[in-house]
Amino acid sequence: MGVDTIIFYSSLVMCMTLGSYYKKISEVNLKRNFGTGLGFLVTCLICGTQIYHTVLLVWGNIVIIKCCDRRYLHQISLAYTWMYLFYLHYYLPPNYVIWIYQTLALRLVGLAFEIHLAHRAKGETRVSVTRVTIGDSDLITNDPSAVDIITYTYFFIGLHKGPYYRWKIFEDHFSSPFATLGDCRVITEQKLKKVCMCALGYMLLRMKYSPEFYYMDEFYTGDYGTDFRYLYNIPQLMSYFLFYQITMLLCTSVCTETGFGIYPAKCVPIPGFGPSARFSLLKVAAGTTEAAIQEEYNFSMLKCFDHEKLLIGPKMKDSVRSWDMPTRFWFWSNVYKNSLRANKEVR
Repeated sequence: MGVDTIIFYSSLVMCMTLGSYYKKISEVNLKRNFGTGLGFLVTCLICGTQIYHTVLLVWGNIVIIKCCDRRYLHQISLAYTWMYLFYLHYYLPPNYVIWIYQTLALRLVGLAFEIHLAHRAKGETRVSVTRVTIGDSDLITNDPSAVDIITYTYFFIGLHKGPYYRWKIFEDHFSSPFATLGDCRVITEQKLKKVCMCALGYMLLRMKYSPEFYYMDEFYTGDYGTDFRYLYNIPQLMSYFLFYQITMLLCTSVCTETGFGIYPAKCVPIPGFGPSARFSLLKVAAGTTEAAIQEEYNFSMLKCFDHEKLLIGPKMKDSVRSWDMPTRFWFWSNVYKNSLRANKEVR
């Protein structure tokens, strides 16, 4: 276990630990500043001397969002951010720093797309051609300032590896009372139990089927046949799956500990998007404490994997759609639907 791994997961546990204290803060501005300050501290710890790349990434997008034409700013932001990411992937080692850059990229480009959609929706009568349509109540009403963009980008929840969430979800977190209605510690404890089980399985697989064996001459010149070399990939895939499960369970534990991403179950929250139905109920529950207490809530907006479809399928597209679902929504909503102008349903 390297130093980078220790720093990454220690900072993740630190965010989870401070989540309960963060949840008790009642003043909105103090809450936003605390979350952004903690996120910037985490970014400094993980990125180290490479922190200036995040500054260039953020301020480049701020200039694009504030100065460019609303009709094209999403395309300019996508081009600038992705070119910068390609540069970072080429020149930097593939470690945890890249995960931070990817998270910042999703948020910044996603915000540019949301602003573009809000501009395009003015004066238009829109007809739903998909199962998920961003309604008027979900559009950005006021353009975020440079401080707002920095706050959203460096916010500590979901900063390590996701899950991705829209600007509207970020705003709802501070304006809705859902996070304070109950104790989410039980859900966090369930996730941590799963982390322990996955970590145990991961360590056993790494001990029994070490990936270092690939780099030994014995693996290719010894008594091991082609079948053995092929089947040796299976425990490596299982190890990768468990490793990713551990990371995402810890990341979503930060969300549940802070009460982030909780919505009424009747609103059918979608990973990465948020509520997709009964927006009137959402407004009533957010405005009246008595109505909010009567509702049942869940964290479906944070759901990263659909394990049944991921492992069983039966089709490959079902497995692909069930992996890192918030990020998949980002690509569907921004790149596939808006950039390529495809008319498809999101399932």
